[in-house]
Amino acid sequence: MRLSRAAMTQKRIYSNFTAGTLGILFAAALLTVSAEAGHAFPKDFQGFSGFGGDETLDRSGNRARMKRIPVILLHGNGGTAVHNQWGMTRMRDMLYDAGYNPSEIWAVSYLNGGVELTGVHKNRIDAVRDFIEAVKRYMGVPKVDIVAHSLGATLARAYMGGFQRSGKFDPMARKFDSVSTLVSLSGAHDGLGPNSVDEFKTDSEFLKGLNSVGAVSDQSPYGPASEHAQQGEFKGVSLLDNDQVTWVGFWAAGDFVDNQRANTGALRGADINKAFDLGAGLGGHEKIIKDPAVVSGFLPYLNRKRAANAVELLSEKTATANRDVSEKLEKSLSSLSKLLNSGWN
Repeated sequence: MRLSRAAMTQKRIYSNFTAGTLGILFAAALLTVSAEAGHAFPKDFQGFSGFGGDETLDRSGNRARMKRIPVILLHGNGGTAVHNQWGMTRMRDMLYDAGYNPSEIWAVSYLNGGVELTGVHKNRIDAVRDFIEAVKRYMGVPKVDIVAHSLGATLARAYMGGFQRSGKFDPMARKFDSVSTLVSLSGAHDGLGPNSVDEFKTDSEFLKGLNSVGAVSDQSPYGPASEHAQQGEFKGVSLLDNDQVTWVGFWAAGDFVDNQRANTGALRGADINKAFDLGAGLGGHEKIIKDPAVVSGFLPYLNRKRAANAVELLSEKTATANRDVSEKLEKSLSSLSKLLNSGWN
């Protein structure tokens, strides 16, 4: 039987994976090409590519509609927020079905749909950090929930750990207090094995920094303070754990990430770790962001710090209102000054 060109391409990709080399990481970008489309942000939230918020409302309207902690969706390597295969629009729609509204869902395209192998965390951390901070300011919240796939999961953890464009982790830039829940879907938290490259190589300097906070080794810092509160395998508690952050580690057993390093999708010490049987290779890696059972599994872990956030949100809204009053007063005084000056002339 003669294989089509597409089938031959896919066969070569899998051959590279089984040989223990990355070849072309997240090579599905070669199999599914998608033009970026469907940008949809409110008119007063600009400067990013992706989607989020109710585009028919302004900042005040989106804040008024918010009932839950906003969710940030982070795609993986080779994709964009709206990529046909690796985008997060299906995830968005499933969250809508679960009761979320557009004001509560935000996604950024931190890549252009191409695959990046070297220095991708260093090169893209600022885009992810800037977006998350912009959403927090726009929505007036101190914390967000994050649902992140593959590369997006390690970028989310890098954001929380204060990772910088320089390749260093800055203790002063840590953002563990900015995330209520992190849902990791097939992230490579222990890397992709010794034959991988650059940041993805197991025991790389990047991963050493990612998997510790200072001198404390911990993949889920400030997480559940007791192993009794943890579900699944890979339990553990460190001196940092205080129930501040909720951690979810889900992965597709036998997908092409898991095949390169087994259980690299787990987060030691998380509230829950679970492998899903979604198929091998690229298929399983795609289904982890499109399967309703996966979403049903992590939904109870979202919006968990609502009471604490409500108090902080009220404080932030009060501060914002005060700033708005000050700005209006300043404008009124400026107008009065101009009027008086024109009257004297």
